[in-house]
Amino acid sequence: MRAGRPRAETHRGGLPVFPAGGTSEARERPAAMRANGGLAGWDLPGDSELNLIFETAAYARLASLLVWSVAAAGEGESGWLRERLADMVGWLDDVRPVLPS
Repeated sequence: MRAGRPRAETHRGGLPVFPAGGTSEARERPAAMRANGGLAGWDLPGDSELNLIFETAAYARLASLLVWSVAAAGEGESGWLRERLADMVGWLDDVRPVLPS
């Protein structure tokens, strides 16, 4: 993990969030998702569809970060923007499936 990279939350709304390279072992994620989804009364889609949903959420989060970074740079000192953009390229490259396929 590079310095300055934001750390993902481990829980959101009582349900686990599984960042790539996080503390949850990939082989444990499907069972944890099914158990927590079942407790919440959810009928979860299959693993490949869940991976697509998680991937979409990861890219949306990075797109939002890009928009807000450029907006902030436009309102003041922007010397940090080049480094932020370089970090974002790495973060985009790091997006991986959350559940094993």
